[in-house]
Amino acid sequence: IETVVVCSEVEALLLENNLIQKYKTTYNTLLKDDKIYLSLTREWPKLHIVRTYEANSVDPSRCYGPYVALQKAKQALEYLQDFFPFRTFSDREKRNRTRPCILYQMHRCLAPCVGKCSKQEYQSVVEQLESFLHGNSEKVFRCLQEEIEHSAEAMEYEKAAVLAHRLRALRALSHRQYVDRQQTASFDVVGWYSEGRKGVLCYLYYREGRLEGSRVD
Repeated sequence: IETVVVCSEVEALLLENNLIQKYKTTYNTLLKDDKIYLSLTREWPKLHIVRTYEANSVDPSRCYGPYVALQKAKQALEYLQDFFPFRTFSDREKRNRTRPCILYQMHRCLAPCVGKCSKQEYQSVVEQLESFLHGNSEKVFRCLQEEIEHSAEAMEYEKAAVLAHRLRALRALSHRQYVDRQQTASFDVVGWYSEGRKGVLCYLYYREGRLEGSRVD
C-alpha cells in the first residue's frame, strides 16, 4: 500500500479526486466530475461558479479554487457575499432593472445596476475580494474578530456566535493547499532528508499542475 501524506483534509480530498480522475476507478462516482472553481467576470465583475476555467474560456488568473464539491463552492459564494457586496444579478437583469433589489437594502450589493455606486467604488470592493481569494485574508479576519468582541461586550451573544461560525468558515475557505497548483505546467518536486549515514529521497509528480503521485527511495 502506497500513501501520500498531505497537510489537511482539503488536500486529501483534492488528491483523492486527482487520483480517481487519473486511474478512472470503477466506484467513487461522486469524484469523477471536473473540478469546480469560482471565477470573476470582466465587466462589472461578478463571482460565479465554473466547472473548469479551460472549458469555460475564462481568465485563469481570475479563477479561485478548486473546490471539492459544488455545495462547498455555493457556501463560499454565500459567505463571501456577506463581506463583499459584489453583484449577483445577470447582465440581462442589469439592462432591464430600474430600481435596486432587496440585497441593496441588506447591504449585500452596491446596486451598480441602477447607478448607486461608481465604477471606482465597485472596483474597490472587487480588489478586496480578489485580495481575500488570493490569500491576503488577515485584515478581514481582524475586522470580524473585532466585531465578535464588540457583540460579546454588548451581550449580543447570538450575533457573536453567528459571526464566530462565519469566521471559522472563512478561515477554512482561505486555507492554502498544495495539491492543485492552478497552473498548466508539469513538473516533479524532489525532497531530501538525512540523519547520520541514512537518507530518504522523495519525489512528487505534478501533471498539469495537479499532484498525481509520489515515490520514496
